[in-house]
Amino acid sequence: MVDTLLTAALICAGSLLVGQGACRLAGYERFTWVSPAVGFSVLMLVATAALRVPGRATTTAAICFVLALAGATLLIRAPSLRPRLSGVLMGVPAFVASLLPFAANGRSGVFGWSFYNDMSIHLLWADAYRSKAIAAINALPSSYPLGPHALAGTVAQGLGIGVDKGFTAMQIAVVVITAWTALGALGRVTWWGRVAVVTVAANVYLLASYYGEGAFKETIEAMLVLAFALGLRELVIARRWAPLSLLPLALILAASLATYSYTGLIWPGATLAVLGAGLAAIAIVRLPTTRSLASAHVADAGRLLVPLAVGALVLVVVLIPEIPRLAHFFEETTSNGTINAIGQNNLGPLPKKLSGWEVFGIWTNPDFRFLPANQLRQGLWTAVSAVAVAYGLVWWIRRRDFVLPAAVIASFAVYALAARNQSPYVLAKALVILSPMLIVLAGRGLLDGETPPRPSRDVRLLGVGLAALLLFGAARSSYQAMRFSLVGSDAHARELASFRPLLAGKRVLYLGADDFIYWELPDVRVSSPWAGTGPAHSPSSRAVVTLRPNKPWQYGQGYDFDSIEPPSYDQFAYVIAPRDGRLSSPPTNLMLVRHTRDFNLFRRVARTPDRRILNEGEGPGAVLNCNSRDGRRISELPGVAAIREAPIALALPVLAPGGEYSSAIHLPTGRWVLTMPYMSAQPMTLSLPELRVRLPANLDRPGAGWPAGEALVRKPGAVPFRLTVDSTFIHGFNQPVYANALVATRARPDTFIPLRRACGKYVDWYLPAR
Repeated sequence: MVDTLLTAALICAGSLLVGQGACRLAGYERFTWVSPAVGFSVLMLVATAALRVPGRATTTAAICFVLALAGATLLIRAPSLRPRLSGVLMGVPAFVASLLPFAANGRSGVFGWSFYNDMSIHLLWADAYRSKAIAAINALPSSYPLGPHALAGTVAQGLGIGVDKGFTAMQIAVVVITAWTALGALGRVTWWGRVAVVTVAANVYLLASYYGEGAFKETIEAMLVLAFALGLRELVIARRWAPLSLLPLALILAASLATYSYTGLIWPGATLAVLGAGLAAIAIVRLPTTRSLASAHVADAGRLLVPLAVGALVLVVVLIPEIPRLAHFFEETTSNGTINAIGQNNLGPLPKKLSGWEVFGIWTNPDFRFLPANQLRQGLWTAVSAVAVAYGLVWWIRRRDFVLPAAVIASFAVYALAARNQSPYVLAKALVILSPMLIVLAGRGLLDGETPPRPSRDVRLLGVGLAALLLFGAARSSYQAMRFSLVGSDAHARELASFRPLLAGKRVLYLGADDFIYWELPDVRVSSPWAGTGPAHSPSSRAVVTLRPNKPWQYGQGYDFDSIEPPSYDQFAYVIAPRDGRLSSPPTNLMLVRHTRDFNLFRRVARTPDRRILNEGEGPGAVLNCNSRDGRRISELPGVAAIREAPIALALPVLAPGGEYSSAIHLPTGRWVLTMPYMSAQPMTLSLPELRVRLPANLDRPGAGWPAGEALVRKPGAVPFRLTVDSTFIHGFNQPVYANALVATRARPDTFIPLRRACGKYVDWYLPAR
């Protein structure tokens, strides 16, 4: 975890240094809190060039380091460009809050594992920026925006860490940079008010929910939209129109395009439209004639021509690596003037449309996908936050500070227009992007009692009270959302990675249901009978895996060696299978060459025999019933049958972190292999007489069984056991432990007998003589 946190700190520092350097080029003479977002944008844009430069991510990492070094040199030489230490430290509470999912899960790792597994493909795409070999096997999409992936890959390559840690560090850094960006809007608010507002804004409920499920594009876009609004506000207030004045905004827009493709321009464009329309309306009301209106603005319009031209040129130049991707995305997602990036009925990971009230930051259900149970209480909290936002809107407008109100109004308009023809999945994204701006808008209005016109003492007290309610309710909602987050365990990823030196470039069959398998074996031509649930992904030269029709598979079941048609095995050089004691014996042409705690690796040494199976269902075998017509026909065939004892299984209840379950399983004498097909966010301990086994956390798809030790039973009868689930410092809300079953299988190989003697026996498979 330390390397992840240090990486996040380096991204924050690099963003601040590079961003302030860019702002200095634009003519800034003092530090601005927009600069970290600008620097983040620059780092992302540099990273996107990795596919087109020698050395790929190694080269872009070196460029980012040089830019950060140049920024540090600039700050050393120009004290006025340095941020105040107190301001930098105001990002620390937001940083600490971002670690709550780790505390609730007891580890660091990939956010949203098993909850929102799109990250499985995002990690793979980030790795493709690092390695030609990976990109050759897993081609990058031609239209999907990959700016964040490029940055995660560049950071990981530069620091020598995995892209999983690079991605997680980037997501943490975005929280801190969002908090720093919000500081630029808080003016004369007291130091404690600024800390409270920026911490809540950077971790507001919907942002926290999306952060906790690993949805990084929305959190990045929310930061960039806020930074664009506040950067534009600084320019409007300063009326500084030097040739490079629009450089920071151009870089932010370019990063939005690299993150969200052309749809990333919707919010900045809408902000400019609302601001322009509002200022024009005010000017018309104040000036008696259109001639006066024209003369009042012609000077500014003339001064803006050069900055606009330079800004547009910068935007085009920095986007050169992304122009083909942007063009493809536009072609694929527009028709008849309508944006159809996501189908209107596509819910994505959502079960239904989100409530629009969630945007106000207070939601009393830790799962953002569903309504709270107590609607009355929720309504009262929503009223508090809505009144606070309305007050903040009036406060800003009364002080003729129009840019942030324009951004908020524009974002509401985007949501309203999108509701007409876009999917609930798209609408949810619009709510996430708007949410932090509402906290900043309300927080400044309620807590700033110094900016003229100063409110009365009573109004200030009411404002502080309302702010306290808003920030408390929002902070509590975010805290609950963070506790609901799931963080993946890397135990299986590390085990599978140990096979990579042997498997690189080869065709491999993975006999399981793991959405992350393509990333866990990124330089391997891996195939699986499980199609996955993430974005569409088709590795090059993907083999076709055919399942047996008489052993149908359903979600929640494991894949058996006998689930696969024998000819399918002949497409692969290797097979990886869970060390699941319930599995049939492997085909005789598969030779075990390596194993880890949870996986066996087999090498195919010959053609796969055409062994056949009975109608087994979910089990590894079935009893040959010779009283039936089919059973009699099979028993009369010349050939052999592989027989075994049927597994003995005991169903286990659903547990919770810190929970314990004691029972007994009845076993005959002998040595038994124990297996548990469990899913658990927390490690567990299985204790039997003379046996104590630690079971690592596992959030893979259900079905596969995992080894739980071997038990030697000296006397037949009930064997007592106790299953204990680890606890965490902060209990999570979304961590049920599905122990499912304890399964015992005889620790001995199949016995081979003639088919004619297999009647009434538990048959694993049979092979007729030719």
